[in-house]
Amino acid sequence: MKRILFITTSFENGAIPNVLLDLAPFWRDWGWDCQFLALEPLPEDHGSVRRCRALGFPLHSLNVGPKAVFGALLGLRKAIRELKPDLISTHLGRADIYTPWVKGKVLQITTHHSVKQNAGRLTKAGYRLSDRRVAVRTGVSQACNDSFLLDGFLRTPHSVIYNPVDPARLVPHLTRAAFRQAQGLTEDDRVLAVVGRLIPAKGHEFLLQALKLLPSKGYSDLKVVFAGEGPLRAELEARVAALGLTDSVRFLGAYVPVADVYQAADALVFPSLWEGMGLVILEAWCLGCPVAASALPAVKEFMVDGENGVLFEPADAEALAAALVRLLEDKAQAKVWAQRGRALVAERFSPLGIAKQYSDLFHTVLGDTGQP
Repeated sequence: MKRILFITTSFENGAIPNVLLDLAPFWRDWGWDCQFLALEPLPEDHGSVRRCRALGFPLHSLNVGPKAVFGALLGLRKAIRELKPDLISTHLGRADIYTPWVKGKVLQITTHHSVKQNAGRLTKAGYRLSDRRVAVRTGVSQACNDSFLLDGFLRTPHSVIYNPVDPARLVPHLTRAAFRQAQGLTEDDRVLAVVGRLIPAKGHEFLLQALKLLPSKGYSDLKVVFAGEGPLRAELEARVAALGLTDSVRFLGAYVPVADVYQAADALVFPSLWEGMGLVILEAWCLGCPVAASALPAVKEFMVDGENGVLFEPADAEALAAALVRLLEDKAQAKVWAQRGRALVAERFSPLGIAKQYSDLFHTVLGDTGQP
């Protein structure tokens, strides 16, 4: 049995642990020994950590913060020597960049979960310096890979493997009515959901601007729930107050389970300025929630305007407001779009299919075309 060590910067609730844990049970069934290692301390109260332990996968931590560069390098080298993996798969910037320098002769696969625009100057420099030390890079969209490849920024071989969505993980704890009541919302309210971290790249400012435009278009009763936490929360709350939207907006923080939010919303709004993929769109479709999203290259790989949702130009409040009107004015059509989206998730983003693509890549990198 060959061991794969999955190294990530953090194991906090979010896309990376969800993706890895959606796939790992298949890998284990196929004979891979999967172990997980986070650079940062493990948040034991997070569902991601509890889920990993419940599934029986070893989960380790270096217990180092973002500024402990040398501590992370030394800890990684020691952990890799002790765990003796046959292959390493890294996820997120610091894990991607530190590992090549301390892994010895162990082969490494790096997965890019966002586009190059989302990386800081030091992160970009780290990717360039470590490029040839990585066996293969994968990206969660073609747009993600293109952002690193088209200008010759990185030269390591790349392939696209999308992130999976497991509908079995997206189980609401509350009914639609119960969630709305808990948030002070009525069944007659038209509710928009925004799911994701509160950071500049998510484009929340343009959504708030659009909300100010919607009353003139006949939509003065909209409510918005933000499910997510991040450094912009205080700024966004102040902006909501300044725009006179306090009665229309709810900040839920890192709400779990997020399926409650999708189920209770009339639509998901995805106003991001750039993305590696857009996983929350797929999650919303699984719960039958219609979607209006920024027409980003990664999003347009699976979302078609007027076919399974509504697209709008990013960073354009007028276009966003118009998209919401299109989505909300015909509920029956919006539901049809969401149903098509759900069918697409089952066809292209199933955990079984994505796990098989990764397993095939593991074999290829290790030079083994047979089953482990």
